[in-house]
Amino acid sequence: MSFLIAVVGRYQSGKTRLCNQLKERGLHEVKIEELLLKLICPEHIGKACQNHLLGRYESLSQHISNINDDEVLQSVSKALEVQCIQGSGYVEVPSCLDIERLMVFGQPFKYIVAVDCPDEVRDRYMEGLSLDKQQADYLRCSGFSRRYYTSIATDIFLNTVDEFYIEWVTQKILSSYRLLDIYVDQ
Repeated sequence: MSFLIAVVGRYQSGKTRLCNQLKERGLHEVKIEELLLKLICPEHIGKACQNHLLGRYESLSQHISNINDDEVLQSVSKALEVQCIQGSGYVEVPSCLDIERLMVFGQPFKYIVAVDCPDEVRDRYMEGLSLDKQQADYLRCSGFSRRYYTSIATDIFLNTVDEFYIEWVTQKILSSYRLLDIYVDQ
């Protein structure tokens, strides 16, 4: 059985750290940013969202717009369904992507893991980005709320930043997904 995991959460909550663990355990990474950049013209999503998708937070000069255009989301959903056929993998969903709206056009994700962390931890992650106070505020206020992500999740991972804990949680999540695939999907 193959499955596609969506890793979602607020900006700088630790999604990438969980994704690194999934990759180390053999799941393939589906790069959604490249697909979004091909589908969306910069004028439509705004410079802040484009910079985010390219990993350029130091250029942040406004809040990041959310991607909720139906045509774009439908194309993304179809592309993700094709990826799922190719084997088990994960997608680190950009915090600007309206995943709940995306799922109106299909169910590309079998599991959705919401990564969350205390605000103090999130602020420490942001310190590593070398942002000024205004840029950090833009990033902190962009995207969707904690409640939004936890309401759509099949699992919630509270990131404590301890590497051993992140490894342990990743192993437990994958074990339970594999068992569900074996026993529930028959």
